[in-house]
Amino acid sequence: MAHEIQRYTLFGFSKEVDWRTLHFVDSIPAQRVCSACGLLPRVTVILPCRHVLCNTCYEQSLVADPQACPLDGGPFLEDNVQWGDFPLENLLRRKVKCWNEDNGCEVVMAASDMPTHFYEDCAYHSARCSKCLAFVWLCNMCAHRRSNCSSHSVQSKRVNRKPLVDSMQEAMLAALETILEERVAEMRSGLDQVARNSNAHYDKLNEVSHILNALRETVIQSSQQQARATNEVTIAYVTQIKEGLAAQGKKLNDVLQIMSDLGGKVAVLEGTATKCLEELGQTNADLRQYFNTDENLLKKVSQRVQALEGVFVKALERATQTICIKCENTAVRIAASKTSETECGQKESAVRKDHLLGQNTLDVSSYEFYVKGLKSLKENAIAVGWASYSSDAIYLCGYYISPGVCLMKTESSVSVRAFIQLHKGVIDEFLQWPFNQIIKLSFIGQSKSSRELPAQTGSSLEFYGRPTGKSNKAGYINHSCDIEDLESEGYAKGDQLWVKFELLSPAQK
Repeated sequence: MAHEIQRYTLFGFSKEVDWRTLHFVDSIPAQRVCSACGLLPRVTVILPCRHVLCNTCYEQSLVADPQACPLDGGPFLEDNVQWGDFPLENLLRRKVKCWNEDNGCEVVMAASDMPTHFYEDCAYHSARCSKCLAFVWLCNMCAHRRSNCSSHSVQSKRVNRKPLVDSMQEAMLAALETILEERVAEMRSGLDQVARNSNAHYDKLNEVSHILNALRETVIQSSQQQARATNEVTIAYVTQIKEGLAAQGKKLNDVLQIMSDLGGKVAVLEGTATKCLEELGQTNADLRQYFNTDENLLKKVSQRVQALEGVFVKALERATQTICIKCENTAVRIAASKTSETECGQKESAVRKDHLLGQNTLDVSSYEFYVKGLKSLKENAIAVGWASYSSDAIYLCGYYISPGVCLMKTESSVSVRAFIQLHKGVIDEFLQWPFNQIIKLSFIGQSKSSRELPAQTGSSLEFYGRPTGKSNKAGYINHSCDIEDLESEGYAKGDQLWVKFELLSPAQK
């Protein structure tokens, strides 16, 4: 069964395809197309009512008070919308038809190859014959003229003349071309009437003459308008260049003045540096003379150091004897209380170990793990609407948490988002509550490339307040991505996902 060709105007992807209509061979998912303007954007916003908007239409919906869907008027909160991204590489892999399809080109290619094919390889570009005004393929134009305009005409085909009519002259030529077509049609109609009615021959010729005169006046007026518009643009451009040169000349004079001032300051600094060097040389000479005349003083200092060394050695021996005696007394007391402290020590060591573990993870903010059994999780999400996977409980930034992911069923796919559950920890009293860390989830590919979800945190005390019992309820983050996109981009291998879970401070967001 053949796929229905769908045409969409793109924006937000690249300058080669933005604001151009592509003829897709395969269908585009509905959640990729803006429900308001019908464009195919790279970034989409899914409202709680399941309508999809591009970023431009979404910003317009935020102006309303209260914020509401432009299609059904349903109110919404910004925290409840879902952001989606259509990766450029996914779009460029899709099959499309040539922009010259209406001229007869039947080539189907990847969207990434469209610009190269259209501008370099396509043989179906056409232009109007200057004699008969019929559209002819460029490769057949000379043969068409040699045949006295009797062959190679492609007037029966719809010609796409849209590409790149963006300058003032081309716009004027397009308007003039339309007027010429209308006048030529009127001329042909008049000539046909002349052939059918010989009695009105001269009247029709006069009418044709009037039409030609009117056409001549129209051409002259259009040329004058084009010339005036071109002159106005040229004068404005030249004026702008003159003003820019004048501003640059002023800046150059300012730079020269600054360089002149710096030259004077450099000369002053050179004089100061020369004076300092002279003073330093004099100081070195004075020091050499001082040390040469005071050799006896150095000898006296050496003798006193040797005497002090002997005194210090004797004091050290007495201190060592005193320390040994105190150590023996302490060992006796420790042996006497060792038995009574054994049981208490075991309990305190376990608590101390947990405290040390919690304190040592204050600077640990990320944890990587594998989500296993991905196929089974998808089946459960499709069957009951959601499925979750959490790793073992760990300490991150001092918080005792269980990180994981949650798979949720949407209209036509399954989305994946961050999942977190807070447990009661040993150093909770020293942490910030409620939990205000920013949660960031990244998917890591086999080539170490990664895809990140936007960082976000929640505000519900039920999920993010300080645990009063063993654990809080588990919660998930709103930002998500389609599991099908992760699989097609190579992030899901061997029925598992490689996930990186990070906690960021609010200042790092």
